[in-house]
Amino acid sequence: MYKQSLLKPNTLFRIFAAFILLLIVMLCLSLFNYYQALVQSRQASLNSMASRLAYQIEDYRYQASHIYKIANNKSSTPSADQLAVTGIRHDIFWLSSANQSIDAIVFGNNKQSSNVLASKLANYMEIVWGARNEYNSMYYLNGLDNTLVLVTTHSILKPELRFKESYLTLTAEEKRADMLTQSTLLDRREIISNIQKYSPDNLFYYTYRLMFNSPGQLTSVISFDISINSLIPPNLNGDFFTINTRPASTGSNEPHTTWVGTNLIFSHPIDGTSYQLYYHVSLKSIIFNVIGYNLWLMTGMLIMIFFALLIMLFIRKRLISPNTNMLQELSFNESLTSDIISHISYGILVYDFNTNKKILSNDIANQLLPSMDLIHIKEMAIENHDVIQVSIENIIYEVILVNSMTKPNTVLFIIIDKDKEALTQKRQELANREYKKNIHMRKIVFENMCTEILPSLIKVDEQLTKLSEIVSVNNRAFILEIESQLFYINRWFKNINLLNQLESQASSVKTENVSISNLVSEFLKQNLSQCNNKGLALYFHNNLNPDSLIMANPDYLKQLIQLIWDYSIATTSFGKISFALSYDANKNVILLSIKDSGTGVSNLELSNLHSPFTGQILNASNFTRSGITFYLCKLLVKKMNGTFSIRSSDAIGTHYEITLPAAKEMLVKDFPALLEDVCIRLNIHNADISRIVRNILTNYGAEYLDLSESSPHTDWDLLITDNNEECFENIVKVNGTLLGINQLQPHYIETNYNFADELIDAISLLIENAEHEHADILPPDHVSTQALSQNSNESIENAITSYQLALANSGYRDLFITTVPIDINKLYNSESVEDLTELKNTAHRLKGVFAMLEFTYLHELCEDLERYIADENGLEIKNCISVLDNSVKKLMPEGNQ
Repeated sequence: MYKQSLLKPNTLFRIFAAFILLLIVMLCLSLFNYYQALVQSRQASLNSMASRLAYQIEDYRYQASHIYKIANNKSSTPSADQLAVTGIRHDIFWLSSANQSIDAIVFGNNKQSSNVLASKLANYMEIVWGARNEYNSMYYLNGLDNTLVLVTTHSILKPELRFKESYLTLTAEEKRADMLTQSTLLDRREIISNIQKYSPDNLFYYTYRLMFNSPGQLTSVISFDISINSLIPPNLNGDFFTINTRPASTGSNEPHTTWVGTNLIFSHPIDGTSYQLYYHVSLKSIIFNVIGYNLWLMTGMLIMIFFALLIMLFIRKRLISPNTNMLQELSFNESLTSDIISHISYGILVYDFNTNKKILSNDIANQLLPSMDLIHIKEMAIENHDVIQVSIENIIYEVILVNSMTKPNTVLFIIIDKDKEALTQKRQELANREYKKNIHMRKIVFENMCTEILPSLIKVDEQLTKLSEIVSVNNRAFILEIESQLFYINRWFKNINLLNQLESQASSVKTENVSISNLVSEFLKQNLSQCNNKGLALYFHNNLNPDSLIMANPDYLKQLIQLIWDYSIATTSFGKISFALSYDANKNVILLSIKDSGTGVSNLELSNLHSPFTGQILNASNFTRSGITFYLCKLLVKKMNGTFSIRSSDAIGTHYEITLPAAKEMLVKDFPALLEDVCIRLNIHNADISRIVRNILTNYGAEYLDLSESSPHTDWDLLITDNNEECFENIVKVNGTLLGINQLQPHYIETNYNFADELIDAISLLIENAEHEHADILPPDHVSTQALSQNSNESIENAITSYQLALANSGYRDLFITTVPIDINKLYNSESVEDLTELKNTAHRLKGVFAMLEFTYLHELCEDLERYIADENGLEIKNCISVLDNSVKKLMPEGNQ
């Protein structure tokens, strides 16, 4: 097959990725180049400043030597009469002179020699500094008398200097002490300080000092505060300059650039001195400079990178991914096509006559292709309506031609082995014949079993019935057991007979209008005793109007429910069986769901759903779990145009689901408002029972409210509860084990919660009894029974009241409150799981507590409970626990109930 060469899916993606990487590298190189230029510019500026600083120091070195000579020259002494001395403080004196820019100050005693020296120095410094617009100062410490003279360009006539303290006058003593200290250093004649800043004038300066030694006197020190503002290059900041002694490890006089922490330090030696000039630049400043200078470049590059990323993602999503998916899909389709045609039993060949090239073929066609003249076969087949038979190696093949609609002169050849096809058809016919024969034999066997064994079983059953009437009472139980087993055997043979009828379709299915709601209700009423005998709870969730009808065979429907019921009863040892009947409007079907909490159905048993007796039934008994049950259920539902499914699990039991077709015109949605204007309170603890009762009351128009909920309405007609309650005058107790209505008292009726008709009848009867006076309706003997019951209730209430008073004054009150309610809850829990041992122990413990407190009535209730536990009477156990619970609640103080 021809394949077009395609660009690799990731090629474009990699090209754009390389382009983005190139842009990033270019941006990084540009920033690095600017960084190098920045470093070189700073270094060049520092070199220039260091050279100028060296010239300046050399100049002041000369000036200092000359000043020392002038100070010690006695020949040219100005007249002391011309000097005007002004005292600023007791030890600070200002000399007035004709100088425009120089002021002189003497620190110490007002001596003529000091004033003359200050005048000489001021006159000389006027020559040096007069033409400069800078702030400079000179301190001269005279070694003869330890007098300190200050000559400065800071005008002393300024108000802030004349009438206030200034740094020049305040730091004079510190200067003197510092100069005296440095004058004692024998190894250093010249000292240069670090660069300092005078903030008010934004002045940067350093101090240059020279020491001069003369015989017979102390060292004279000359100190210059020299401004460097004129030396600082425009691209450098004076705050980051420092002057330090040159390290001994630095051998050369070349400039250096080093990183120390996050600072870049430029250094350059000051010629003619042992000092170096340093300039510090922080990493943050470098980053801001680089980004600020290259902001537009970076912005443009980042925009290009962003658009390149968008294009790359677009190509990947819109071009590469679809192309990759298309290649994968084409590869999958090609492999799928190859797999399909390779497993076809016919020869498949697609041939292009324009290019004389085979496009597609399977192994069968490849084997026959060398022996076939395709052009000749094509011409002959066209003449015979695109079908021709050919003989290849003495085997007859039928060749069918199919012309391609998309590609001209391309033909599909379908090659069929007629001999093999005939053999296959013959084998298929034999297999179908054998299958039908087996089905027929099975029917014959089942029919013979029914015709030969069933009459005999019926006669045996009749004879046993007669025999049971004449045998003694001791042997009657054995006869009844035999009759029971014969009943199940007889039912099994009837199921076999029904299975034969359904498979042979001997009889047509007769359908009629059936109320499935009434049919299921009647069935459950008839079989309720089986559920009660095994101790199982039954719940019937009926969401269908009894007047709704479906077209079905009632006999088949009853038989279907009976089969599932028997199987569910057999597989469920404890727990519950629930029926749910509803209508699915989307599918327009009736759903009948049957769930049990049993051990589930094994996979072997589920295999019987497709064929009878396929899987072995484990622990089968009484023919209720037969191998034909599921298959027969499936046939019955199929005859009624429905579906049958089973889902099973060891943990949750088995779920049987039946769907039957429904006609919308035969369904009735609205229920009759039989309970309209009836107000009912509910106190139902079981969740399933509560849902069933609430559904019935809602459907038939009753107004109800749970007893735990508050309501301003007080006129309630009756209470529906699932335990013994005495707080209401009219009570309907619902119980799943009852059949019919049990009127214990005119105002106390028991009924089954599963059946809406019985619950409605019980409510109606209770309301009718409440509307009439007891004397006009009840017979005398019933009145006396009611009176006795009322007297008994009054005596119990009196006993409970006396127990309340005794408990309030007893020392066991706290023990009663903390232990007895917990034991009552244990009674409920043990009763729900049928743990009789735990029930007995808890009842015995409560009996001891009541005996200790001398609560005779409650003590007798515990004794009755122990007796019911010994008899395994579940109904009385529930009632006794409920009475105990109500009595204990009355004894509990308010807030602990």
